[in-house]
Amino acid sequence: MADTKYTPGPWYSGGCVVWQEEGVMLADLSVPLPSNGLSPDETEANAKLIAQAPAMLEALEACVEWQQHLDSVKYHATAPRTRRDVWREARDAIAAATA
Repeated sequence: MADTKYTPGPWYSGGCVVWQEEGVMLADLSVPLPSNGLSPDETEANAKLIAQAPAMLEALEACVEWQQHLDSVKYHATAPRTRRDVWREARDAIAAATA
C-alpha cells in the first residue's frame, strides 16, 4: 500500500488513544467533546475500531481482489490468496475491532 494518503498501519489503541507502530499518536479520543454523551467504555471501543481501520481496509481490498480473480478466470490453485485466507483476514480484522 505505498500509495496510501493516511498513516500506514498497523495501528494500535491504548485506552482512548490510537497509535501508529513507531509510537506516533494518531488520535486522542479521551478529550471530551461538549455533550457528546459517550461513556469511557464507548470511547475506548471507538479507539479500538479506529485502530483497526488499516487492517479492515486491507481485508476488504483482499476480498475485492479475490472476487476480481474469480470473475476473470475460473478459481483454481494459482489464485493469489485462497478463499480461507481472505475470509480469515476479514474475520481477524472484525474481531480485533470489536474486542
